[in-house]
Amino acid sequence: MISVILVDDECLARTGVSTWLKKSDYINVIGIAENGIEALEKIRKSTPDVVLLDITMPVMSGLEAIPLIKQGFPETKILILSQYDEDSFILNSMRKGAHGYLLKSTITPEILIEAIEVVKKQGFYFTDHVSRTLLEEIISVGAVTPKFDLSIELSKIEEDTLRLICEEKTSKEIADILFKSHKTIDKYRQGLMKKIGAKSVVGLVVFALSKGICT
Repeated sequence: MISVILVDDECLARTGVSTWLKKSDYINVIGIAENGIEALEKIRKSTPDVVLLDITMPVMSGLEAIPLIKQGFPETKILILSQYDEDSFILNSMRKGAHGYLLKSTITPEILIEAIEVVKKQGFYFTDHVSRTLLEEIISVGAVTPKFDLSIELSKIEEDTLRLICEEKTSKEIADILFKSHKTIDKYRQGLMKKIGAKSVVGLVVFALSKGICT
């Protein structure tokens, strides 16, 4: 059983998330707080596996609470649940020590439950959007040198497909834009991964960013 403390100053958000988590047989909400101060008090009493943390709250914000949780309870994973999709919020949260970042506008009960389970088991959970934001930052500061062969040439349709993948389009959306079938786009996606030597969508994005296909 994964123990969770939910921290959000909005009553509606707390109620909604709590209801969602009741659908899982493996997650137990052991505490609810309305700000960072309350969260720290509850974490001290019953150290949870995961803290679901909003960013903007009165008294003490999520960003202020992250380093305090990290310092006092290093085994507890911090999963940000925020309305802000700006890169600055994502990067600031990760720099302070968050283990994952979810957007309130895009999550579903299934995604939230999966994120909690993954962050508990693997230590981190990133959506494609957050992964790309982090990769852009890492590459821009030279912290990682991509190991892909950037001399690889792509066809026009391959570049178009890769560019749309970078824009977080689904295979169905890409198919509609390029007037291709869903199966054809899936074939292009798999072909790109094989041609480039990428093991996941993250690898495709790293290649595209490094080659200047997407910005």
